[in-house]
Amino acid sequence: MVSNLQFSSRFAGAQSIRDQNVIVSDIHTFSPTLLNEFRFGFIRRNLAFPENDPTTPTTTIGGAFTIGGASNFPQGRVQNSYQFQNLLTKQLGNHTLKAGFDIRYIQLDNTAAFDSKGTFVFNNLADFLNNSVFEFRQALQTASFDARQVSQFYFFQDDWRVTPTLTLNLGIRYETNDVPFGFFGARDAQSLSVGVPGPTRRDNNNVAPRLGFAWNPRVEGDGFIATMLGNDRTVFRGGYGISYDVLFYNILTVNASNFPRVVVGQQNNVFDQYPRLLPVTGQPVFNPLATYVNTPEDAQNPRTEYYSFNFQRQFFRDFVLEVGYTGSRSFNGINQLQANFATLTPQQIADARAGRSVPGVQARRLNPAWGSRVLIATTARSSYNAGYIDLRKRFNHGLQFGLAYTFSKLISDNDESLGVAAIAGPSPQVPQDFTNIRRGERSVSAFDRPHRIAVNFVYEIPWFKSAPKWTESLFGGWQLSGVVERQSGQPFTIVTGVDTNGNGAGGDRPNFNPNGAFTLDPVTRNMRTFSNPRTTGQYFVPVVGATGFPLINTVGNGTAPRNSLRGTDFNNTNLSLLKRIKLMERYTFELRADYFNVFNQDFYGIPINNMNSPDFGRNLNGWGRRTLTLSGRFRF
Repeated sequence: MVSNLQFSSRFAGAQSIRDQNVIVSDIHTFSPTLLNEFRFGFIRRNLAFPENDPTTPTTTIGGAFTIGGASNFPQGRVQNSYQFQNLLTKQLGNHTLKAGFDIRYIQLDNTAAFDSKGTFVFNNLADFLNNSVFEFRQALQTASFDARQVSQFYFFQDDWRVTPTLTLNLGIRYETNDVPFGFFGARDAQSLSVGVPGPTRRDNNNVAPRLGFAWNPRVEGDGFIATMLGNDRTVFRGGYGISYDVLFYNILTVNASNFPRVVVGQQNNVFDQYPRLLPVTGQPVFNPLATYVNTPEDAQNPRTEYYSFNFQRQFFRDFVLEVGYTGSRSFNGINQLQANFATLTPQQIADARAGRSVPGVQARRLNPAWGSRVLIATTARSSYNAGYIDLRKRFNHGLQFGLAYTFSKLISDNDESLGVAAIAGPSPQVPQDFTNIRRGERSVSAFDRPHRIAVNFVYEIPWFKSAPKWTESLFGGWQLSGVVERQSGQPFTIVTGVDTNGNGAGGDRPNFNPNGAFTLDPVTRNMRTFSNPRTTGQYFVPVVGATGFPLINTVGNGTAPRNSLRGTDFNNTNLSLLKRIKLMERYTFELRADYFNVFNQDFYGIPINNMNSPDFGRNLNGWGRRTLTLSGRFRF
């Protein structure tokens, strides 16, 4: 489900997808050593998000809840993708040479009717009960668009068999992509004069080398080295490469509402009108105080360098053991920044704590004559390092199984900049301090899972295998299979929920008191829930008012680290029991029972991490439940 899920399915939306595709290929052999493969593909995707309630306006109540669907709905798109691929392969001695291209043409008709149903904003629950609307807005035009993009990929690869035991893989790839509408960068002199970026330029330097090797040390004999490494049962593999991503869908959507494309009418401080929609009017009028959302002119395609090394050994005929390392470094990831943020002086923080007035956000911006300048930039970074063990047994004697364990660490300075709730909720979309991203935001990622183990198995139960056929048919033919998963919990950040650092952008964190009180769930003794009293001696320290909730402009940039806490571990076991009944030589009937989360293990997820919520520290997630599915199949 999508849209607003705070009231179960009442204001939720579904996802409707209709895909159509055609693929045509031609393989032509010019000679025994020269082969050409051509493919053409067409995919049409009609994606819609129908809401259960498409008319109720969005009503956001600060620190409490949201009524109605999300303000960025309705959404949908129709996409036509055309792909032309060609691969030419030449065998030249010990070299297998490959060269080719991949050309993609995309047509995107995107619907993005943000604020079209009307959006009410109340500062808090008290204002909602008193029908005191802080802001009402409704779009007079939508941010929909019809875009085109051509992506070009060219590559060359040489698989060189240096010796019978050593193969090198050498390759290089070049990529370039159109920038539709310049991602809606400003083209009018008025906007350009007030700090709005111009059109984003095409990134033309995306060269991606690849290098890999596979070595099979064929040591013969009975000695230790031969036993451990030889007898044609051992392989060492490694590689290094660079890859790029494409900027397109969401970048266009979030940048599509700037002047002069969309007008959103607005009224502030309205009393006794909710829930009736208020009349709003407007024409595209240049306003330097308006909010602009843009991508910088020099934005680059996200780039990842990845590298790996592993050792694989077969033993006891049926077993394969692999031990390896894999790592990556990513650059130019998407993040959400602010080019004209507000600041607080130490005196203003002291005034706010003492209850004295502080100039508003606009008066404290770097340039008070300009409004908010949101940047969907490409400056995020991350690094990943992991060691793993993978043990597999081939199917033999009625048993097959696999066991994989990974120990890893993922570090980043941004995780989700465009609003996936499962990530952006526990880990803020925007940095707390726009002047200290590298050090202030660098931490374990919301995607970090240090430990993960997975076991899978298939076991043919040998009951009545040697019995007469009719006995085996009735009482035999049983199969048990399953998957067992265990992994570390998700990191999350404690946020104040209000603009405690006064920059007008969100992502604010409290101060950190290592000697304060922090109590885990009294029953499970883990992070299912926690208690952090809003009194002296607490672990996370905002400045609170008489109601016990954080006050704006009172902390500055908090010292509490990003993603400093971790939710509960994930544990799950799925089992399947299958019975085959052989009716005749050619006919078989199968009965199957699938048990999902067979031991009914709760997965608590992330508790409420917003200190401005009355539910702070509580866990409102739907926990794990056992599910049983019964099915039958007739095979002939």
